[in-house]
Amino acid sequence: MYWSKSRMFLGRMDLLLVSNPDRFPSYKILQDEKKKCYLNNIRVSETSADVPLQALLNHTVERLITVQENVLLSLPNEELSKLHLITKWGFDGSSGHSSYKQAFHGSEASDSSVFITTIVPLRLVCDPNSKNSKIIWQNPRPSSTRYCRPLKITFVKESKEISVAEKNRVDAEIQ
Repeated sequence: MYWSKSRMFLGRMDLLLVSNPDRFPSYKILQDEKKKCYLNNIRVSETSADVPLQALLNHTVERLITVQENVLLSLPNEELSKLHLITKWGFDGSSGHSSYKQAFHGSEASDSSVFITTIVPLRLVCDPNSKNSKIIWQNPRPSSTRYCRPLKITFVKESKEISVAEKNRVDAEIQ
């Protein structure tokens, strides 16, 4: 039964692609657009993955500018030089996950615990200090995980020491 529904879905997709070829982009275009969503300088180790804060902020602004291109085209050039990204950041740990046969060499890491630091873009504003401040983009759901952008993911159990060290690390990057 599932196979026949699957075949029926593929048949409908083929029909849609034939009847509306301009409506759906080619796979190559989708691949190229997806590559634009990835950062170039992701650092990965055995127990963690992270990106520099400034690189993540720059990439976030680039993507928001791409999405809001029509809005930005209506603004004068002097206002475009005064864009500000307002974000919030935080971290949280989660443990008790299923432990897999992942071997970590010489560390206390375990894939049953994860500690994540994220930023959330809240608003892209043009000249926020003036009376004529304009909101270019606003996060419709600032408390949702949908817009969370991971800054660092580590396989380690959350503790006071880990939290303090991570806060100090991010504070140093903000400076």
